[in-house]
Amino acid sequence: MASSSSGSEDLIELRRCVLEPSTPAPIDAPVKLAFGFRSKKELKEAYWEFKYVVDSASKRHVIEMGVTPKTTYVAGENTFEFEAPKIDITGVKPSVLLNVGLLCCTLFSGSEQIVEIKIVTQVTKRKDGTLMRLMFDPLES
Repeated sequence: MASSSSGSEDLIELRRCVLEPSTPAPIDAPVKLAFGFRSKKELKEAYWEFKYVVDSASKRHVIEMGVTPKTTYVAGENTFEFEAPKIDITGVKPSVLLNVGLLCCTLFSGSEQIVEIKIVTQVTKRKDGTLMRLMFDPLES
């Protein structure tokens, strides 16, 4: 699922998304992403920002995961990779996590938001109580 900010409709086309792990893993396990995308124009001072978002009836939890270094993306084909050592769920109740969360991957060029790619993440509990996450490829909707 990708949504563009105003004025940048269809500026970015996500063409490849590699999510690791691609099978169920503990919710706080490391996350690795690799995207391939096509840009319709050059993007200067561009960077990606990553947040894990989970909602409850009374509160939205936003877990900052990191940003990529600033770079220039060319008009045409581009790639990037991102790694986070874990999703830090400190302070979030397990009952809140047992839901669908979103890994929000937002591309900025300077201060302008270009696109947000939302990776749906299902969290379940194993019999031993371990919370397991499964991230769904946004290109396989």
